[in-house]
Amino acid sequence: MKKITALTFGFLIAASAFCQSELSLNVCGNSDKIAFSKLENCHSINVTEDGYKVFGFKVSYIYGDMLTEHKLENSELTDEVIKDIAAYKPEKIYIENANVIDVTGEAHTAKPLILTMEY
Repeated sequence: MKKITALTFGFLIAASAFCQSELSLNVCGNSDKIAFSKLENCHSINVTEDGYKVFGFKVSYIYGDMLTEHKLENSELTDEVIKDIAAYKPEKIYIENANVIDVTGEAHTAKPLILTMEY
């Protein structure tokens, strides 16, 4: 009986660890579309759910037949990225591979964010 209880408890712990849902990201509260004028004034990448913070991510965009990627080490789009977006006017920007931590310092994953740009 103790083995069955221990196995059941172990299974429940393992299942909860593997079934955690991925977190959602947004840029200044936007998770679908964003006007460039808003992006120009707010560079912050946030986790939609409370108690989490972004500490690095990859932003990429396509213009013409060129793919541009920037790996950033905090939760902000840099002025360089904003200038590139202004110059190349990509249709979409992609926020991926976000390093997210909770208040205890535990790492989590976040779903990629695809934003349609409005100029």
